[in-house]
Amino acid sequence: ELSAFNKAGFRAYLGLDTHFYQRALSDNKGVYGLETLDAHLAVLTEMPPALSQAYLSDTLHNLSELDEAPNKLFDFWNTGNAAGLSAYVEEQSQADPALYRRLVEARNKAWLADIEALLNGNVNAMIVVGALHLAGAQGLPKLLQARGYKPEQL
Repeated sequence: ELSAFNKAGFRAYLGLDTHFYQRALSDNKGVYGLETLDAHLAVLTEMPPALSQAYLSDTLHNLSELDEAPNKLFDFWNTGNAAGLSAYVEEQSQADPALYRRLVEARNKAWLADIEALLNGNVNAMIVVGALHLAGAQGLPKLLQARGYKPEQL
């Protein structure tokens, strides 16, 4: 799916995560991941065979939608359209619930303890995640809200 972003003209070196990573380095601030590189890669490389086959099949059958996804996601983000992003995430979660649980929901839940530790710590922290992790009923804002936090969109 990253190739769809490249095909649409998006470049990783121009992304917000790269921007904030470089900024943190230049400001001598610590940078920590919510998951290790191995854990991130394992999300895809250690899928159960049936899920892996379904993911590949879904990707091949929805190539035209995959081409449109990067621009849709960018438009939602660029315009602050949280409702549109939530609807898109809901659509994706309904299209393949097992894949959504693996790629987004399980990871969001795994990150909660670290995010709460940052929120309750005595240092300023910035957390950067992909847009799909911010929307829907299992998005990080809703999960944090269920734990008593009051996330808000600025």
